[in-house]
Amino acid sequence: MLELSAMPLEDLATALEDNSCESSWWLDPATGRVEYCSVDDDVEEFEERDLLNIQPIGSSEAYADMAEFVEGVRAARPRDRLRSAIEGRGAFRRFKDTLFDFPDLQDEWFAFKGRMMRKHAVTWLLSLDLIDAGEADDALAAVERGSQTPQSQATPARAAAALRALYEDRLVEVVVFGSHATGEQDADSDLDLMVVLRDPVSPWDELRRMDDLLWELSQQHGVTISALPLGEALWRTGKVPVLVEARAHGYVAG
Repeated sequence: MLELSAMPLEDLATALEDNSCESSWWLDPATGRVEYCSVDDDVEEFEERDLLNIQPIGSSEAYADMAEFVEGVRAARPRDRLRSAIEGRGAFRRFKDTLFDFPDLQDEWFAFKGRMMRKHAVTWLLSLDLIDAGEADDALAAVERGSQTPQSQATPARAAAALRALYEDRLVEVVVFGSHATGEQDADSDLDLMVVLRDPVSPWDELRRMDDLLWELSQQHGVTISALPLGEALWRTGKVPVLVEARAHGYVAG
């Protein structure tokens, strides 16, 4: 049985996405190595070595990934445009063409697609009993937490960059906490940010200072961004539940 953590999942994901009729991909079940067979190679050599042929995912699975991404887009205008684009024949081409009209979503799509292909890779290995079921379940759960909303990773990073420009050296770090940190967010959840600043800090003054910036970011990304400014000392040692929870389950954005 292969050890999932040592598997080249990116290579396997590439193989599962390759629909070329002139080449093929193969997996060595003993080592987990993924090998490419070009048009100039002899397929029989791969077969004689008892390698497993990797068949690409079907169009229905690829479409399901695309549709899931579209439903996760928070902003109404791009979501509605993309919904229309994926209806009927030619959905994949129209989706790509429409995505070019929304540059902010392109990186999010590629990140989301990468996570989904990782999920397909784990599922494929599990279907052949090549990996431990428990390890596979953990890997699939991690993918689900990271892909519930395609914007969940990009938006905090952009917010952190904007706050860094606002505060410069005063900003210690921006921490995502709450539902977006635990993967329990839904369409109505705020994106909660702990904005840690060098002391001294007046929370009310800092909230007023960030107000226009947070409003603009919320409008751009289709999610309400809420910030809790506080000093570094309080962040490191505070005992109130929200701080304890944020230190335990939050993550640094950007």
